[in-house]
Amino acid sequence: MFLFEKVTQTYAVAHRNTENFIRRWLKNVRIDQLKDGEIIDYSPAPEDFYQRTLDFKGTLSSAGWGDAIIMVPWTLYQRYGHKEVLLENYDAMVKWHNYSVKSAAATKSGNNQYIWDTTFHYGDLMFPSMMIGNPDPMKSAKATKDLVATAFLAHSSELLAKISNLLGKDGNQYIEYVNKVKIAFTNKFVKAGKLTSDYQGCYVLALAFDMVEEHNLKPQLLARLVELIRDKCPSWLYEVDHGATTIWESWAGIQPDGKVGTFSFNHYATGCVIDWFIRNVVGLNVIKPGYKELTINPKFKGIVNDFQMKYLSANGLFTIQLKDGVYKFSIPKGCKATIYPPDTDKFLKKYLHASIKNTRITVNSDTYQFLIA
Repeated sequence: MFLFEKVTQTYAVAHRNTENFIRRWLKNVRIDQLKDGEIIDYSPAPEDFYQRTLDFKGTLSSAGWGDAIIMVPWTLYQRYGHKEVLLENYDAMVKWHNYSVKSAAATKSGNNQYIWDTTFHYGDLMFPSMMIGNPDPMKSAKATKDLVATAFLAHSSELLAKISNLLGKDGNQYIEYVNKVKIAFTNKFVKAGKLTSDYQGCYVLALAFDMVEEHNLKPQLLARLVELIRDKCPSWLYEVDHGATTIWESWAGIQPDGKVGTFSFNHYATGCVIDWFIRNVVGLNVIKPGYKELTINPKFKGIVNDFQMKYLSANGLFTIQLKDGVYKFSIPKGCKATIYPPDTDKFLKKYLHASIKNTRITVNSDTYQFLIA
């Protein structure tokens, strides 16, 4: 399994109850970890992987791929609430982080030692605009690898700080390192309110990982991201307009002239967008591990008119439904939710009669519904 497929884990744990399966896979990842801490791209690794990969790109790992050893256990902990998965992988996390820091620094000094530009990385592989015409995945890697690698270096360091503190260890050293990486990132990759790699995926990472230290830069980066969004080729909606009923590996898998590329047309990695629908459209977001505490903050207006979702969490079954103008959900026993109602004039509940708008409510286990205005 390619380690960058970690992007699918948030969706997998939400719908396939994959905790034990993924914990067993992480054991394989730890076994394949090299003595210097490097986490290889593929695990379990076939015999010919090592030489073939070295011949191809000169290294066995890549930023964003090896970071699975930190990001996947963190996702499992958030969704299931079991600290054991963090303990099992903690030593491997620290070794990978030490390798990453050493690899990024190499023989450099000053801010440059916090920019991970010393080895090959896949970057934002196959980003859409590079896949039009004569697609070349390696060109997309070269155009984005340094920025993407540095963003993941900061993000994994930040997660490792949280995990360390959670396990009773000192995470301060990782926080100090994160701050240095973010300063270096801003100095290196942000010019005149834009990223030097001026592509959608790079803006998404920079904003999602909170990479820019100067707060006035965030609105500029967000505005540029919005400018880059489109519904023509290449884009998510371009696929829909061309009859797609599955999600393609490449947004330009079928060119406007009808030329079909040699890509997967049912690609589970990009299918991880479903997790975005769960968190944003449906509105289900975990706050405390295992969904003991959560927020429900739907943003379906103008996107969908009806849906139904059931999620069996570690603490019970959640059901969320939008039908005939009513948004209805059930919270299992032992869980507490903060509700951010959609635009509505009425909140309907068995013992509550009130007119509310643009507010929030904290509730315990029960069934609730909103009448959408």
